[in-house]
Amino acid sequence: MKRSIICLANSRKYYERCIAGKTPDTYEWIRPVSSRANEELLLSQIKYADGQEAGLLDVIEIDLKEEKPAQYQPENWLIDEQAKWKKIGNFNPSQLDTICDAPKTIWLVGNYNDRVPEEHWKGHNIKSSLYLIKPSSFYLRREDFDPSSGPTKKKIRGVFDYNGVQYDFRVTDVKIEAEYLKKAEGRYTLNCGDVYLCISLSEPFEKMDNACFKLIASVIGV
Repeated sequence: MKRSIICLANSRKYYERCIAGKTPDTYEWIRPVSSRANEELLLSQIKYADGQEAGLLDVIEIDLKEEKPAQYQPENWLIDEQAKWKKIGNFNPSQLDTICDAPKTIWLVGNYNDRVPEEHWKGHNIKSSLYLIKPSSFYLRREDFDPSSGPTKKKIRGVFDYNGVQYDFRVTDVKIEAEYLKKAEGRYTLNCGDVYLCISLSEPFEKMDNACFKLIASVIGV
């Protein structure tokens, strides 16, 4: 089955990739996944025939085999791993407002600002694990220290305000990581007009009591 998506996330998943997007006709979310144990996509699987990697706002034609929903990620579809992806167009960034989602909150707030505990995602019907939002403010923070675990590897977090609540999530956007992990610790703002974020719910992490983390899977500056 061939489906087209507007690519709204090209994110790191372990050492490979996670792609997600909305269909250009109904704006339905689709997260293509592989048959690998953790369902991550290989870099070779997200390249077109010319060797170019799928990019944000590309309109991509993908061969899908079947729906493969998880309780915490209902949008998952298994790809045909033998078929090449095809770029068929570009989505106009000036139209991003028209495809934004409007959740009241990003899953849960309060003590669970950056994660959804197991008892919540198991006990509730997660209707969407992906949101495209336009925050009222946003900045990046490059850090080497995690207050909860002490010194840690370099990472990027995104701090943003949405519907009167401030959120602080890990950023897994591959281009943002490539650019900002090289920089010194500190706070950085993007040199652009508007910022749109694709927020994704991760798979459960056993070491963290099977919580699903809220991630900034892409940062789109226009």
